Amino acid sequence: MIESNLLPPDMRERLDPIEVISRGSGGIVILCLDRPLQRRVVLKLSSGGVQQDAEVNARFIREAQLLVSLSDPRIMRIFDVGEDRGQRYLLLEHLEGGTIEDRAGDGAQRRRCRPHA
Repeated sequence: MIESNLLPPDMRERLDPIEVISRGSGGIVILCLDRPLQRRVVLKLSSGGVQQDAEVNARFIREAQLLVSLSDPRIMRIFDVGEDRGQRYLLLEHLEGGTIEDRAGDGAQRRRCRPHA
């Protein structure tokens, strides 16, 4: 397990962080144990608080809306979206099997996975 101080304060009451899956300019993604339900979940935290750039906040909300609109066993379901003391978050289903990059394999497969402009 990793330090719980990576989580927003109110999330610490429910989630135990297990490992950081990824970290980047957009935020941090953490694998957690949802204690009450005894299941693994993914917590995605935006890099800044709600005071951050309006476009970044809008993109975060669009991602949540998109995930809610999709239904496929290969796409994580969204359990919750919100804000905890200024920190935006998505709480997502944890799917075994690696990252999108792991699943994409070679470059030919990655090209087929790109969204259309």
